[in-house]
Amino acid sequence: MSAGSDGMRRSTSVAGYPHRIPKTKFYGLIRPMAEVDHEEGYRGWIGADGGCGSGRSMEPVLRAGPTTSLRGASIRRWLLILAILASVVTAVGAATPTPEEVRETTGMAIDYHPGKGPTLVFIHGWTCNRTHWKKQMPRFKGGYEIVTLDMAGHGESAAKKSEWTVSGLAEGVVEVIEALDLDRVILIGHSMGGAVAVAAAPRAKGRVIGIIGVDTLQNAEFTISGEQVNEVVANFERDYPAAMAGFIDGFFASRPEATETKVFVQKTMGKVRPEIAISLLRSYLEMDAPRAFRGAGVPIHCINAAMPYGTEIEINRKYAEFDADLVKNVTHFLMLEKPEEFNPLLEKAIEKLAKENKEESSRMSHPSHIHHAIPEAWPPYAHEK
Repeated sequence: MSAGSDGMRRSTSVAGYPHRIPKTKFYGLIRPMAEVDHEEGYRGWIGADGGCGSGRSMEPVLRAGPTTSLRGASIRRWLLILAILASVVTAVGAATPTPEEVRETTGMAIDYHPGKGPTLVFIHGWTCNRTHWKKQMPRFKGGYEIVTLDMAGHGESAAKKSEWTVSGLAEGVVEVIEALDLDRVILIGHSMGGAVAVAAAPRAKGRVIGIIGVDTLQNAEFTISGEQVNEVVANFERDYPAAMAGFIDGFFASRPEATETKVFVQKTMGKVRPEIAISLLRSYLEMDAPRAFRGAGVPIHCINAAMPYGTEIEINRKYAEFDADLVKNVTHFLMLEKPEEFNPLLEKAIEKLAKENKEESSRMSHPSHIHHAIPEAWPPYAHEK
């Protein structure tokens, strides 16, 4: 699967006729081309006149079907017919699975919206779900290829894992990326979703071109002691509903006027089995941030609340290619609270990462730069235990 000059992912490009081929009803094309029924779903790829919709007729080729005698036919003409048929077979194999098929094979509930590249994969935060991106969809749907998902154990996704960790959630995200055969992916992760994105990027084997964190990844050198982790976890173990209610209240203590956002978060956060939530909380708090930053292998751009936590840009740049935008007077859920301010920053970050990726791809394709293909951060990371 390739991308055209306009960014649209295409199934094929044959003999100078780039067209997005329908993903169903290809079976008719193994018959003589002159027998194709245009009511079966091919209109727009093979025109009613036997051409390819570009104004340049292929009538002489398409009328020479497989039943036509080879006597007198040019070899070039038949090679072109074979190339067209081969491209169709390839296109059939590249059909995008439906959200239902992805859920059946991966256990992950998703929403998928086709569009131009790059592909945006939205990852929600701890004990939340994919509806937390509802105020981004009107702006970005149609302009980009989009996937929103419920991570394993959250929302409508299955909860079948034997061990609940950030790395385990990252593996589920990669399963979705591979099931949909996505490329030029930008992972957009809120809160713990940012840590999941950092863990998923290297596992996706070159499919991810960048990460956008949303109020997350503030300081790669921030540490929390084992005793403090145990104290936080014990609070949720004693009384999960009460601890969750207090946790949510804390996010809005400095912004009591954000009542609409708070009500929505209260309705949608924490609706996860307590044992799953608590295990993931421990995994998140115990994350080795420097190692995670170094291992990401792609640029990271964060859109964070300016307060109450500072974002240490220069510290983070010691471990990864990092940048950030800081938004004032917002809560942890800034994408829900102030979409009119957040969405333009998100689009700017997307365009920046996409442009840098294109420039890097062009540079890397030059023979003199091939030896730079492996990020410099990887050799020391590979030796860590």
